Amino acid sequence: MFSTFLIPLLSLPLVLTRPLSPPNCSNVHIFLARGTGEEYPGFPDLTSTSICSTISPALTCSSSSIHYRNYLDSTYCDSVQVGISRMGQQVTAYNTHCPDTLLVLIGYSMGAQVVGDALAGVTAGNRSSTLAECVVPEIAPTIAAGSKAAERIAAAVLYADPRHNKGAAFNDVDTLAPWGKQGAFYDGQVPRDEAELERLQQYSKRILSLCNYADPICAASSQPNALNWTMHHDAAYRGKQFEDAVAFVLEKVYDAYTGLRKLEPEAEREESDSSSTCLSSSSDSDSSSSEGSESVESTEESSEEDAEKWWERYEKLPIG
Repeated sequence: MFSTFLIPLLSLPLVLTRPLSPPNCSNVHIFLARGTGEEYPGFPDLTSTSICSTISPALTCSSSSIHYRNYLDSTYCDSVQVGISRMGQQVTAYNTHCPDTLLVLIGYSMGAQVVGDALAGVTAGNRSSTLAECVVPEIAPTIAAGSKAAERIAAAVLYADPRHNKGAAFNDVDTLAPWGKQGAFYDGQVPRDEAELERLQQYSKRILSLCNYADPICAASSQPNALNWTMHHDAAYRGKQFEDAVAFVLEKVYDAYTGLRKLEPEAEREESDSSSTCLSSSSDSDSSSSEGSESVESTEESSEEDAEKWWERYEKLPIG
């Protein structure tokens, strides 16, 4: 899906790297939710490390783990419940301290359930694991849609989500694989119900859900042996799925910083053409990728006044 996608992040204008206020705030911060039985920070850190190393030094990048127990036993649902709560608390707290920072959420297995349920909430009585045979009580989204924290989420990645929904708009689809051999078209052990999925769909352009065929957790019916976890282990997600996830997040981060015009209605675009010299100049450089190096030089030479206008406009735009 994204394997051939290359992003010229190193050509980002230098105005993007200006210090954020207050101090110690990154341009991008990634929250990691590990899978069952993993030590901190778990498999999600592999994706985070790749993202941060790619966008540096054009943008500053940091990460932190969501802290919760992650055992596959009778406490599974208790652990998920704690994870959902702490995901909301940690994301909200970081956004309060660093309101300009772009946020990224990455979860694997149980961690993917935590990320998804923090955004979508949990309907009363909906089982959260067929293996642990337990139920998470009704929980409202701990990251409320429309909140300041939610608006700063640039991307969310769900690896091997137990609550995976077949055919969801945000599922990663491998166009080279046969239809019947793709996890994207299978339900997880306990797929989200209509109400939960509707809430999650509000973030559909910012979510990527990756699921292997024959993974008994996220594509339950594709694996007749529920105890065969070969395609669920993180090693099975370190190939194309990992590459797709990294490229997806980079695309969303890049768009948030340089693709402002993609987020504006047509009327606002026309208004910006006549009112903002900086944005107009940026648009001209976007329309001619072959002149990328020249556009960087042009941006670097722009006045501090134009840079300030650019940031003022950026900070008022939602991330689509």
